[in-house]
Amino acid sequence: MGADVTVVFVPPAFAGAAVVEAADAGIGLAVVITEGVPVHDTVAFTAHAATRGTRIIGPNCPNCPNCPNCPNCPKLTSTRPVQRGHHPGRHH
Repeated sequence: MGADVTVVFVPPAFAGAAVVEAADAGIGLAVVITEGVPVHDTVAFTAHAATRGTRIIGPNCPNCPNCPNCPNCPKLTSTRPVQRGHHPGRHH
């Protein structure tokens, strides 16, 4: 049995490769905590992930694991669906 979720904590230059690797491995959700990921990298890895059925949260969401009062942030123990377009940390 493989992993269902990955959390990406790498320097911005390596975030795209980490997400592509996760998507190619069949991981269904990648939470990209890394800040400062270039926009062109984000567009590329998001498009690649979409072809593999991998959902993306982030990048640039360092507060995601730390916002217990946010009803839109997925928790590791939650069964709520991830809301696309939500940007944790920007409303705190």
